[in-house]
Amino acid sequence: MATLKSNHVLNVEVGDSVNPKGVVLAAYGKYTATADVAINDVIQMVTIPTGAIVLGGFLRTTGTDHDAGALLDVGWTGGDVDCFVDGADPSGQLVLTPFVEADMIASIAAAAGLGVPLAASDTIDIIQLIAASGIASVYEVTAFYTIVI
Repeated sequence: MATLKSNHVLNVEVGDSVNPKGVVLAAYGKYTATADVAINDVIQMVTIPTGAIVLGGFLRTTGTDHDAGALLDVGWTGGDVDCFVDGADPSGQLVLTPFVEADMIASIAAAAGLGVPLAASDTIDIIQLIAASGIASVYEVTAFYTIVI
């Protein structure tokens, strides 16, 4: 198992002083595979800062080297590994999978109004679930979030 990093995770410094509270912000990460991604490999896609809640986003996979047996989860590696996307199939030329954070849905349903803010910054990650060769060659995640604390 390896941890791979997108351009966003490698190049962005995230801090509360650069992220205004109450404004919807976007984080975009792109990872281009240079070799097959193995089972349980983690691709760290975007960094979400302390005090943020994720409102939703998209997983996009493109390329000509897809394998119908590959499945992807999107979530927090140290927590709920599939809270955003559970078992996406990247087969085909383009897969665009929208997501909404599961805790936020539960909170709204319970009339709490918002999801649970992050106690510490974390990355939204893609996890390869099934070993397959020739999986999606390009992975992209766009996450929309807001700072609440």
